[in-house]
Amino acid sequence: MHREVSTVAVILSLLMAGAGGALAQSPAPVPEASGAKSIEARIADLEAQIVALKAEVAQFKEGDSKTTPTPSTTGKDYPTGDVGGYVQMDWEQHFGPGAGISGLVPRRVRLEYVGKIASDVDYKVSVEGASAAADLVRDAYVKYKGSGGKHTWTVGQFKMPQGYADLLPDTNQLLGTRPIMMEAATWNGTRFTAIAPSRQLGVQYAYTDSHNLAQAAIFGGNGRNTMDENSAKDVAVRYIHSSKDKRHELGGSVRVGQEFAGAAAANLTNIGLEYRYHGKKWQVLAEGLTGSVRTANNTLRPQAGVCLDLVYWPNGTKRYAWWPEAGAGDEYWMARLERVWRDQTFTNSVTVAWLGYGRYVRDNWRFTIALGVQRQEQKLILSNTVRF
Repeated sequence: MHREVSTVAVILSLLMAGAGGALAQSPAPVPEASGAKSIEARIADLEAQIVALKAEVAQFKEGDSKTTPTPSTTGKDYPTGDVGGYVQMDWEQHFGPGAGISGLVPRRVRLEYVGKIASDVDYKVSVEGASAAADLVRDAYVKYKGSGGKHTWTVGQFKMPQGYADLLPDTNQLLGTRPIMMEAATWNGTRFTAIAPSRQLGVQYAYTDSHNLAQAAIFGGNGRNTMDENSAKDVAVRYIHSSKDKRHELGGSVRVGQEFAGAAAANLTNIGLEYRYHGKKWQVLAEGLTGSVRTANNTLRPQAGVCLDLVYWPNGTKRYAWWPEAGAGDEYWMARLERVWRDQTFTNSVTVAWLGYGRYVRDNWRFTIALGVQRQEQKLILSNTVRF
């Protein structure tokens, strides 16, 4: 572009100089015929120079097109990496005769390092600062995305594909806490262990298109940050189908494996069902899990749970998930009803009703207040989650 501009400037300068020179060459008057011939000759000479300059410009353009490298379409050099994370601080106030300890609870202090090894290979490593030193690592995996993301392979430590509320990231937990069947909790002095398997070391394949998600995975089966304890592996499969307008999602999951209960091994079969509805201002999330859990004293215990979430966004639901709604609200109201049964007869149970309010103070800062009511105990939780 600079060559073209400078060449045109030279041509114009020559024309102006030539015309001025033709008028100023002869200080004395000349016959009219002789002067006309002189000007015509000068114009012919300038036209010849212009033709030569045009030919030179054409040569420059041709040379540029041959020598200028094509810009890279990737736009990045690999590998890449970014540091981020989030902090969730809760204040819990317990009421009732069986109430637990109230006070400030550092629920999560998560540090993440994510990036790409190549355009279709991602990786993630995350550690939890609110855990013991032997249990710091949460995620540590590499993910390959083929065919534009339709086929995905994941290797390392990550969440097993069972339990939607467990798979949902912490920063998207609108009530600030997961259901009891997804995250261990204590009510009336009784500790309820999560049925969802959470993170394990393993390999997973996933297929995704506009209306289907299918996941199949093999895991060591011995929990987070531990190696396999036996030759048997845990296998988990999950399938989700969404309606044409993507407002409804329905699916199920199965996990089978072998767990050690004391000195003997026991077979484990956990089954999950899930349904979700997403409207312009309303969300409904319903889920159930049944099977067995491994307790702290190394025994297997039958357990089942159900949960129903109802969320209302006065100004629209676009902020949450990816649905292309018209409105993106900063606040929401939420109600949850959940029940968990455990032991052989399923007589030992707990039912909790929640009412909560949440607001995004900023895009990376969410505040929630939630009241959980159970027959003998109540919990008031104020939660702040900040992503950095």
